[in-house]
Amino acid sequence: MAMNVSDDEKVQRPHPLRALARIFRGEKPSFPVNAVMKKSVVVLDSSRTALDAAKTMEKNRIGSIVVIEKGKAIGIVTERDLVRRILSKKKAATAKLKSIMSSPLRVVKPNVEVEEAVMAMRKHGIKKLAVVDAEGRLIGILTDTDVTRAMPGMLDLTKEIGNYSRLNEKSDTMGICQKCGMYSDTLQFVEGEALCEECRDEESAHYETGEEE
Repeated sequence: MAMNVSDDEKVQRPHPLRALARIFRGEKPSFPVNAVMKKSVVVLDSSRTALDAAKTMEKNRIGSIVVIEKGKAIGIVTERDLVRRILSKKKAATAKLKSIMSSPLRVVKPNVEVEEAVMAMRKHGIKKLAVVDAEGRLIGILTDTDVTRAMPGMLDLTKEIGNYSRLNEKSDTMGICQKCGMYSDTLQFVEGEALCEECRDEESAHYETGEEE
C-alpha cells in the first residue's frame, strides 16, 4: 500500500552547486527536508508477514517498507532485515513484520533542513528517515539516495566538515551535539566529541568543580 502526500504546496528543489557553495562558506543549506523527500511511501500493517514485505518490495522495486499500526508509523523493514532476521535464522516467511522490523523508527520533521537530517543519519548509522508532521503522521520518507540525487556529494561533504573540525577543534561547525543530541551551528570538538556551546560550558563547569575538590 502506497501512502501519497498532497502536492498542494510545490516546494522548489535546491540548486546543488549553489547549496554546496553555501556549505563551503560555513552557511547552512537553505532548503527543508520536504524539498527532497519522497512523498509516496509504501507501507504495510504490522500484522502482515515477511513474505508480504518481500513481495511488496519486489513489486515496487524498493528496498524497504514502513510498518504501521493503527495508522501510525512504528518501524521499518529493509531487505537487510529479511536476510538477517528471516533467511539467516531459517525463520518462517510467515513471521509478522512487528517481530522483525527495526524500531524505534527514526523520524524528522518536514521543515528541518536537509543538512541536519544528514547529520542525524550519520549519528544513528542509518540511511533512511521517516518524515512526520506535527501530529506524528507519516507524510514522506528521506533516504541518503534522495539527498545524493538532490545534492551530489553532500553526504561526503558533511563527513569532511567533521574531519576538518577534528583537526581544528576551535572552529565552529554545524551538526548534532554528541552529548545533548540537539542541532547546533556552533559545534566544537572537545576531546574527540562534538559539543554545542551549552554542553561545552557544562563540561567546563564540571571540570572546574572537580579541580576545586
